[in-house]
Amino acid sequence: MKKITELIMVRHAKVNYTPDDRKRALSKEGENQRQDVLNILKKKEIDLIYSSPFKRAIDTIKPYADFKGMEINIIENLRERKISDVFIDDFDSFANNQWKDFDYKLNKGESLREVRERGLKSIESIIRDNRGKRIVIGTHGTFLGVMLNHYEKKCDYRFWRKIKMPAIISIKYNENDEVISIVETEMNGNTIVIK
Repeated sequence: MKKITELIMVRHAKVNYTPDDRKRALSKEGENQRQDVLNILKKKEIDLIYSSPFKRAIDTIKPYADFKGMEINIIENLRERKISDVFIDDFDSFANNQWKDFDYKLNKGESLREVRERGLKSIESIIRDNRGKRIVIGTHGTFLGVMLNHYEKKCDYRFWRKIKMPAIISIKYNENDEVISIVETEMNGNTIVIK
């Protein structure tokens, strides 16, 4: 029997924007959205849960972890892209530049290529250690967008801008670690085939 490994990437719910990226909390709306995430994940048999160390990613999947009595395994390299040490005024322009040039970055920030490289190392390690399992990963918009772009080039800047908060996107891998499908499950339960 062939083993399919499934990563269920859960982008965090809506947030209150604050300068501290790591500790940025969910908004009231985001806290309510966690119930939608919980309802979708309850329909799946999850084997393991991993997350970015950022509060908003953990808090989005915590209701499911609590419901199942499962531990959330934190991996530092699943974190969101670091923009810079200073606030930037024109985020849209910055993001567009990054998607045009994966090596573009600000002082003390990360390029999308750097995010992809560290992200793939972690994702590949998770898959290697958990073949044939269904795994939830609490994540972020840019991290998720860059990973999807690696597997499916149509997941570009325009696609990234449309990733909702929260979002649930399932990536299935065959026994050779090749992506065989990418499917988004909307909060109303509808599915959208990406690949």
